[in-house]
This record gives sequence, C-alpha cells and structure tokens, in this order.
Amino acid sequence: MTLVEVPVEVSTAAGEPVLGLGPGDFELFDRGVRQNLSGVAQIDLGSMSETNEEVVFASARRRILLLFDLAFSRPASLERARGAAGDFVLNILRPADLAAVVIVTPENGPRMLVNFTSDRTQLARAIETLGAPELLSGAKIDDPLRLLIESPIANPGSGFGSALSSSSLGQTAAAVGDARSEQVLNHLRSIGRRLEDQGKRRQRDRIAAWSEAMAGLARTLGSLPGRKHILVFSEGFDGRLLMGEQGDTTVGIPAAGSRAVGNLESHSLERDSLERERGESWLHAADDDFGAVTLRESMRQVVEAFRRADAVVDTIDISGLVALSDTARRGRRASLQTLALGTGGQHYGGSNALAGLLERALESTLVTYVLSFQPRSLLLDGSFHELEVRLSKSAGLGRGTKLTHRQGYYAPRPFRQLHPLEKKLLTADAVMTAAPRRELDMEVLVAAFQDSPRTYVPVIVEIDGQSLLAGQSTERLEVEIFAYVTNEQGEMRDFLTYRADFDLEQARLSLQAGGLKFYGHLDLDAGQYRVRVLGRNAETGRTSVWAAPLTIADPLATEPRLLPPFFIEAPDTWLLVREAPTSDRVVYPFLWKGEPFVPAARPVVRRETVSEVVLVAYGFGEGPVDADIRVLSVTGQALSGGRFELLDREPGFGRTLLRGRFDSRDLPLGEYRLETTLSQQSDGISATSACRILVTE
Repeated sequence: MTLVEVPVEVSTAAGEPVLGLGPGDFELFDRGVRQNLSGVAQIDLGSMSETNEEVVFASARRRILLLFDLAFSRPASLERARGAAGDFVLNILRPADLAAVVIVTPENGPRMLVNFTSDRTQLARAIETLGAPELLSGAKIDDPLRLLIESPIANPGSGFGSALSSSSLGQTAAAVGDARSEQVLNHLRSIGRRLEDQGKRRQRDRIAAWSEAMAGLARTLGSLPGRKHILVFSEGFDGRLLMGEQGDTTVGIPAAGSRAVGNLESHSLERDSLERERGESWLHAADDDFGAVTLRESMRQVVEAFRRADAVVDTIDISGLVALSDTARRGRRASLQTLALGTGGQHYGGSNALAGLLERALESTLVTYVLSFQPRSLLLDGSFHELEVRLSKSAGLGRGTKLTHRQGYYAPRPFRQLHPLEKKLLTADAVMTAAPRRELDMEVLVAAFQDSPRTYVPVIVEIDGQSLLAGQSTERLEVEIFAYVTNEQGEMRDFLTYRADFDLEQARLSLQAGGLKFYGHLDLDAGQYRVRVLGRNAETGRTSVWAAPLTIADPLATEPRLLPPFFIEAPDTWLLVREAPTSDRVVYPFLWKGEPFVPAARPVVRRETVSEVVLVAYGFGEGPVDADIRVLSVTGQALSGGRFELLDREPGFGRTLLRGRFDSRDLPLGEYRLETTLSQQSDGISATSACRILVTE
C-alpha cells in the first residue's frame, strides 16, 4: 500500500497559524472520492531545534530552492542577489529546513549546484561561486548526490568557515573589490556576453527554451514529498514578447487560494478582469499585437507544472535602479509576476532587506498539519491525482480562515522509469530526512577507532540477499550504498558512496545463502555527529535508510571508552565488497594478533552455540580487567541467561584488545540487547557499550 502524506497549512484572516486541529477537523478527497485519514500530525517547525529536527515528518520539512536565473540577468544584478541569498541561507533557514541551489542558463537549462541539504556552508559556497568550479578552494569532491561541492576540510570548525560570512556574501556590485568577487563577476560576464545582441526572434527562442527547462524542473520536483518554495532571483524577460507592445503589463494580486488557469479562447471583459486579478491576463492577448500564443502557452505550462509539483514560486526582481523605459520595466516585472502570482507566491521589487521579507513570507508555513491516507487501487503509472482538503464544520473556525494544501500528487512509477535527476533528488532527500525505510533487510555497524588525530570510523553495511533480490527481473544486479555524516550544525563532514554491478549467474547463490557485506570508512574529528546510510537495489528501487548518533572522543581525552562488542563470523557467510582504495594507507582495524577477522553488523548466533567476541577499549591501563555482558530485552528489561568469558588479551599501543566467548545456549530464540561493561578495579574505572543480537535455530 502507498502512503500519501499531504501537508496542510491553516491560518486565520490575520495570517496567524491555527493550532490544535485533529482528524475530525479535516475532510480529504482524492479525485472527488473522500478518503479515510490514517493520521493527522501537527508539526511546529518554529519550535524545532538542532537537537530534535530529526523527528520532523519528511513531508512537513520546508524545501527551499534558490534559483539564480543567469539567462535573463546581468552580472551586476546577480552580484546583488548573491548577498541577499547568502544572508537568507546563513541567518534565516531553520534547523529542519532543507535548501538547494540551482542556476539556469539558456544553453544548458537548470543545473543543480547543491542538492537539498541542511549544510549552510555548502549552500553558501554554491551561492558565492555560482557554478564556477575554479573558485572552490578545497579538494575536488565527486559526490554523486551533490550534497557536497567542496571538502569540509577547506573550511574547518563548527562555524561556516573562515571565508564565509554574511558580510563577505553581502557585497554589492558597487563595493566589489576583492579578487574572489571579481572572479565571480568575470564568470558571470562570460555568460552574459553570449546573450548579447539577440533580436526579438532569438529572444523568443530563448524564452521558449527557458520555459521548457523550468517546466521540466518543476515536474522533477514533483517527485519530492512536501511543499517546495522556489525563490527565483532574476531580472525577468521582456513580458511584451508575451503581451505585445500594446498589452497591459499591469499584473494585480491573485485571489486568495486561486488555482484556476484562464482559457485562451475567452476575451470577455468579465473574464479579463478576473484573470488580471489572478495575474493571468497575459494568456489572452492576440498574437499580432500581444505576443506569441506559443510563448503564452509555454508559460501557462510552467505555472501549471509548479502548481502540480506543490511548489510556490517567489520571484525577486534583482535589476535595481537600471535605466529602462517604463514600458520595458513593466514588461520585465510582468514576466516575474506571472510566474509568482500564478503559483500562489509573491513578487518582490528589489533585493534590499530581502531576507527579512522572505522570512515573513515563510512564517505561515512554520505550523503544518500532515494528513496521511492510503489510496485504494492506486495504479503505479505516474498519473496525477487531484486533491481537495476541506475544514469540517466541527473545526468551528470563523470566516476568513485560509487553508492551503498541495494541488495533488503523482502516483508512484517504477524506479527504473525515473529520470536520473529524480533519482538523485529522492536519494538525497531520503538521506537528509533520514525517514525510516526498511524495504531491504539492512544492518549497519559504525565504530570509532581512536588511533590518529582524525578518527578512523569503519562503516560496515550488511544487506540480506533475499530482500536484495526481491523483484529483480534481470541478471545484472546494481547495488548502491551512500553514507553521509553531519555535525550538530547540520554540516556535512564526510561521506562515502559505493556502486557495483553483479552478474547474478555467478553471485546469486552467494546472495541467497547470506547477502552482501560492504566495508568502507569515514574520517572525523572529535565531536557529536549523526551518520546516515542508504542502501538500494538500483533496478527495483527497494531502499533502506539507517541513521544513528555517533560520538568521537577527543584523542587527548583519558576517559575510558569501549567500542561495541565485535562478534566474529565466518568470512564465507557474505559476498564481501569494499570501498575503492585511496592514496592514504590505512591499516584494517579488525585484527587479532595480526590476523584480520570479519565482524558482524548485527550478530546472528545459533542457539546452543558459543560465539567468539573481540572487545576494543581505550583509556585502560595495563592491569587486570574484568568484562561482563548483561542480556536485556529490546525494551531494556534484564533477563537471565547468556554468559561471557574472557580468554586472552593482546598488548596494544594506547588501546586494550580482549578476546572472549559468549555462550548463548540457555537463551530462547529472539532478539536481545547486550550491554557490555569493562572495568579495572585497580584504577576504579569502567566503560559500557551495547549491541543487538539475534538468536536463531
């Protein structure tokens, strides 16, 4: 069954959010058929902090796309836009917000610089450079999801980096003096020169190409959950090419909640008046005097595509005090107003104090209700399902109450049919939101080996072979694994990706007997982190997402620390793969007296057997140590059964290595939590860690 989540915003006539509504206060219709709500949750993003943002519904998060229109903007204007956008990213975004940066050029259409992320450093660097790779000072990053464009090492620390600040991003064209801003201007000028000396026909061709690219971007964004807020920084194109020299370029404010699109054949005064109110008067001009019908139809399709994608477009006129005739200025303004007002957004006449204006415009979205339902007999054909949400009489709300919701949703399509950009957006969104998914039986082990100034963190991913092969229709299995780690500020600190093809004629038996086991690693400094891992069958799209906190101790700290117990398993249990080797020589950390062993991400022990276990600890002296393992239920209740015995100790440099065995012969079948404690009575110190095990026949 497909679960559809519909974010809904309810506000009073004064624009204040309405709180405290429940399931009985809403009525939801899918293609006119009333649906039974399976859940209603109220999410207050304004109360979210850095510590609890992970609990936000994926569909309730605000996804804000900053789009820089290089096709219809001069370099000096884009320089002003950089300052306003940088201020917005650094000072206005909230912890639960995800933002992305896109540039649009006439030759290549939209190009994503940074995917939707909480990392303001990467967003700010994309805004600062606007797609010029030579301006990135860090090591080259080959991140397929575009969550990182520059190595975090280039900007160390917990802030936004020594080269990034609101003031450095907020320089105006008149104040440009440093080499970096001059490089950006040169980059933009090189693009601008290619757009000069274009006649009216070429202008129309460029508008048509721009419209097609924007509609394509909107359709792609439609695959993402939740409402999308598009902030378009542009000078606009000459709206007279749509409306003609004789056309009325005055565009009014649309009616609240208006969704209708005008009829190209209607010319009645009453209809014209209504469409002017909605910002749609450009749809009805005669071609000879009022622009090209094909261009108007293209713009109508752009507006409709954003509406269907549940995207609200706010346009920002970045032209400033440019010397244009009143008619030309109105024409450019009309093209921006058309896009904004047609999608329920707003048009801003300048970039001064823009961040504050945008903050107020987004305030109404801080409180969101997420309505969930399971549509019956849903075909996986990508068709559009129009939605209607009403407030029931039991809500008891007065006149003037405004309800805003997505226009509809697209039925899922088979994963293999998705556009590559859709796959990239969906994958990055799943990683960043870390919404639980268990379509694959996947387990992850992450451990911090404190053996160097930068801690070496192995990442072991196990995927059960039967779940990986489910739905597989070809003899070529493609597996993708993504692991990203963020700090407390939401900044990306390291990542790894893996993709491999397997010939099932050779690998099927190994996968059916056990599964796939991947080994990679991350390098991290001391601090608090969150690790996010996604595994996927790239043909079927079956996906699992795993996320957990990780603490990296200071290498100079003396407090005792115990890694989770490592259960040794036979290497022939899995089809083993590992990350590509790097230039850095790294010693495999899972060793006992020089011999490597394979640890289990989630130990599966057979009943009536004894398992070998290796313990790794830091901060203990050379004296005798005691080890004890308590068996708990998954809910934390202490249980009898299960015994641990220390067998051997290996001398180590700065760490303590122990080997023992765990006897599970008196444990019933089921899943348990093992709490391991290592203590040293001579120094009065101890450390505890835990893992889960599964006891089977």
